[in-house]
Amino acid sequence: MGAYQKIEGAPPAFVCGKKPPPSSEGSGQVSAALPAAGETGRDIFADILSNFPGEEESFRLLMERFERCEDRRALFASYLAKYGDDRALPALRR
Repeated sequence: MGAYQKIEGAPPAFVCGKKPPPSSEGSGQVSAALPAAGETGRDIFADILSNFPGEEESFRLLMERFERCEDRRALFASYLAKYGDDRALPALRR
């Protein structure tokens, strides 16, 4: 048996161990949920959205959490690094 096994019903991203491509499929739902999410909810959304680069609202949320949550700055810096947008570099270098 090889290192990877096909898992019946698993999305291809999970079978090959790669991130799924960027998609705006759920971005409208996230946009609608963010205002009511509260601080903890926004943190959770930041964690999830850091895996899906390319959405402007995701980038803004990640930057907001990084700048606002000084006690967890390293955590949000890691989310920004995972997101991979060069616009975050000046803030990360400060």
